[in-house]
Amino acid sequence: MNTDGMYTDSLEKEIALLTKLHLSWDYRMKAGDIKQACECPCCRSGIILTQYNPYNSCGYAYRHYCNQCGKEYDIGRLRSNVFFHRPYTVQKRLVTPFGEIKVKVNGKPVEFRFRNGTYTTQQGRPIRVKLIDIDVSNLKTDDHVFCGLDSPLFHYSDGDERSVVYVCEDDTTMLGICGYEPYEWEYKNHCFEPIQEFGPDGCDYKITAEPSSFDETRFYKSKVICLAVAWIIKDEYYPEPETELFLALTEFIY
Repeated sequence: MNTDGMYTDSLEKEIALLTKLHLSWDYRMKAGDIKQACECPCCRSGIILTQYNPYNSCGYAYRHYCNQCGKEYDIGRLRSNVFFHRPYTVQKRLVTPFGEIKVKVNGKPVEFRFRNGTYTTQQGRPIRVKLIDIDVSNLKTDDHVFCGLDSPLFHYSDGDERSVVYVCEDDTTMLGICGYEPYEWEYKNHCFEPIQEFGPDGCDYKITAEPSSFDETRFYKSKVICLAVAWIIKDEYYPEPETELFLALTEFIY
């Protein structure tokens, strides 16, 4: 097996390592805080530490390094072939209280990879998050990718370094969709770009480089568009249901 650019000698070990690094992220950490992530596979005697540094010039808020050999671990090494080495199902629609979430390529509904996640609030309440992974490796330059509803119900809620959240709601329920939206200077790391100002029906992307020839050996999930969807009963997350929904959705989009 060709493991160029990997920290381990197999896809199984690579996905396990990088998953542990991502799980070490904690939105409650303050600048400079450090926590242990896992054993260092390089020296096998040290521990990989996760340090929160929101002012890091490279754009990543979390730094991962070994406390013994000093090896730096870059989450940008998780390529799509590694990312897809995990359980998923295939769906053509996601039924929500506000209608069906669909993925469309050039206006035509297509199947997408689907996973489940769970976010636990500080009060111990779970929020079930539906994860949509769109494999764009077989698309062409200028293709259009959409994920959302058939109706214009969403409005902008909030965003962070690499994601944007839109919500819709009625008297009892709130639905949110979180789309991957990196900094503009990171667009070169991907074969797609978000179409600025996602519409009220969902998230739009365009393919900007031929995926089949795009070199992704250095960049994180460069041929995968990731989105998260969740809905909650607002009274169960009083007094800040929109904040809790935002934290749940952005936990999985990085």
